[in-house]
Amino acid sequence: MKLSNSATFSRTDRDEAYEWIGKTLGKFGYHRIAKKNKGVVRAYIRSITVYSDTQLDRLIRRKREVGRVVAKSRTQTTFPTIYIPEDIALLVEVDNAEGRRTGGALKKTLVDMFHVYGDTRFERLSRISVSHLYNLRGTRVYQSRSLTYTKTMPTSVDIGIRKKPRPKGQT
Repeated sequence: MKLSNSATFSRTDRDEAYEWIGKTLGKFGYHRIAKKNKGVVRAYIRSITVYSDTQLDRLIRRKREVGRVVAKSRTQTTFPTIYIPEDIALLVEVDNAEGRRTGGALKKTLVDMFHVYGDTRFERLSRISVSHLYNLRGTRVYQSRSLTYTKTMPTSVDIGIRKKPRPKGQT
């Protein structure tokens, strides 16, 4: 049996697609039919939803185990966002003004801006760690606004060169 590629499934969200897949599996009695017919049902679902074989395997297994196809709830813990895009923009402004100094020097500037000069915009940034400064420098917000970018400079020392020793600098 050949399937037509002219039909597509236009879904608005994942839940709608999962519900349709669950109904289709139930309508065809997927878990009770012969193996060769299962391939036809899978091909039909794949052609309509454009999901991969691996994703379909997961969804069919979920239908068998749970009884319906539902999205899994997220179990990974997420950390709260401390530094908002305005903080990153402020960090870029300071970095551009100072010529992108090292993380330690930048941290000292941020602490001074809040504690010495009393600028309340720097309150959150005054508590940032040096290592997290480099994390923020890697964000899209930072990189889109930054004026300075330097790649790592290559080393001028040759590594692995074998030559006769020169005692006391003599030739």
